[in-house]
Amino acid sequence: MEKSITKYILPLFIFTALFSLAFFNDWNYDETCTYLFVKKTSVSHLLTYQNFTLANHHLLNSLYFKLIQLAGLKHVIFYRMLSLISFMIFWYSNKRILKLIGMPITNILFLIVAPYFIYFTLGRGYGFSLALCSLSLLFLLEFKEKKSEKNEIIFLLAGIMSVLSIFSFLYVFMGMLTIFAYWKRREILSLNSIIKLTVIFSFLLYVYHAGKIINVSDPNIIGSYSFFSHGTISSFFSEFSYHNYQSMLNKDVYYNFLKKIVFFCLLSPLFLLLFNDKRNAFLKDGKTFLLIILFSLFYILMSNIIFHAKFPMGRAIIYLQYLYLLLLLVYIKPIEKKYTLIPIILLFTLSVYMNSIHFFELLKPSVKDVLIQTKEYPLYISNTNPNIRLLNNFEHFKNNNSIFQSKSIHQIVKWAQKDPHFFVYILCKQNELNYVNLNFTSVNNYREGLTLLLISK
Repeated sequence: MEKSITKYILPLFIFTALFSLAFFNDWNYDETCTYLFVKKTSVSHLLTYQNFTLANHHLLNSLYFKLIQLAGLKHVIFYRMLSLISFMIFWYSNKRILKLIGMPITNILFLIVAPYFIYFTLGRGYGFSLALCSLSLLFLLEFKEKKSEKNEIIFLLAGIMSVLSIFSFLYVFMGMLTIFAYWKRREILSLNSIIKLTVIFSFLLYVYHAGKIINVSDPNIIGSYSFFSHGTISSFFSEFSYHNYQSMLNKDVYYNFLKKIVFFCLLSPLFLLLFNDKRNAFLKDGKTFLLIILFSLFYILMSNIIFHAKFPMGRAIIYLQYLYLLLLLVYIKPIEKKYTLIPIILLFTLSVYMNSIHFFELLKPSVKDVLIQTKEYPLYISNTNPNIRLLNNFEHFKNNNSIFQSKSIHQIVKWAQKDPHFFVYILCKQNELNYVNLNFTSVNNYREGLTLLLISK
C-alpha cells in the first residue's frame, strides 16, 4: 500500500494541484508577450533571434507556442502543457536521484514544493529547463556509477536542451560538464570525445550569439552588476523567502520575520555539520552537488569578468535552489537525528503556506474579467499589471473603447473627470482608493490587490 501511495497517488495528487493552478490562472504578462511575438515571428526567425529579441524568448518554449498556435488552439492550458509535462520529468529524475543516494522517495516532496513550484504551471521555459537540468544531473550521477555511452549521451542532450530553454542554465550545465570532463579525463582525446566537444563548442557559440542579441535588445533583463548585495547571492535567499508574494502578507513585519526563518533554515544545517563527526559521510554523497553549485557560481563570476554579463537573479537561478535543497537532504542522511529535519520541514511548511495563499488568490476574479466587464466603457488603469494591455489584443477579451494607463493615480483621476462618457472605469490598487475623489457606483476586488471602480457622472 505504501509503495502504491508513493508511486501513483502522491504524484497524481501533486499533478492535479499543478493542473488546477495552470487551468484557473489567467495569462500572465510574460506568457502574453511570448504569444503575441511568436504569432508574428517565423520559425526561422525564432531560431535566429530576429524580431523577438526579448529575454521572454525562451527558445524551446517559443517553438512550442508556435506549434500550438499552428494547431489553432486558444485556451491557456494548452500553452502550459509543456510545463505540466516537465513536472513528470522532474518527478521521474528526482525519484531516481534519491534512490541513487539511498534516500526515501517521500523526500521528493521537499524538492517539489519549493519556490520554483509555480513554474510547472506557467507557459514559460523555467519548468521545462529545470526538469531537463534534473534529468541531466541524474545521468551524470549514473555515468559516475557506470560509464556507458547511453548515460553520456542523455546527460549531454538533456543539459543542452535545458540551456536552450533558459540561457541562464548555461552556468549549471557548465558546472556539470566540468565534473563530467574530470571523470572522463583519460578519454578526453579520443575521436568520440572530440566529436562531442565540437558539438558542445558549436552549441556554446550559438548561445553566446543569441545571448548577446538579448543583452543588447532587452534593457529589462533580470540581472545585476553585484554578486552579493542585490545580486545573485541575496536573490537566492529572497526567492526562498517568497519576496514576490510579499504583498499577500500585507504587513512588512511578517515578511521580515519570514526572511530570518529562511536564513536560519538554509545556513544552520551546514554550520551544524561542521561540528558533527559524520561530516565525511555527507561529503561522500553531497560532494557532487556541492561542487556543481560552486562551479556554477564560478562560471557566473567569470562571465561577468570576461563578457561583462549581468549576474543572474531570481528565477534565473532556480537551479541553485534545487541543488541546495538536494544538498540539505543529503545532510540529513548521515546524522540520523530528528532535529536535523527541522530546517527543511520549516522551508517545506512555508512553501506550502505561500502556494496555498497563491491558490486561494486565484479564486478571485482576474484581469481577464476586468476586460470582459469593461467592454462597453473606457478603462483607466493606475500603475497596475501591464498584462491588461496585452490581453486586450485577444479578440474575445477586447475592450471596445479605449484603455488609458498612467503611473500616477492623480493623473488617472484627472483623465476620468474630463472623459465625455457618462460611465468610465478606473482600475487601481486597493491602497489608492483614498485618492479617487469621484462618485463611484460599484467597487469590485480582483487578484493582485486590484480594485475596479465604476464611475458615474
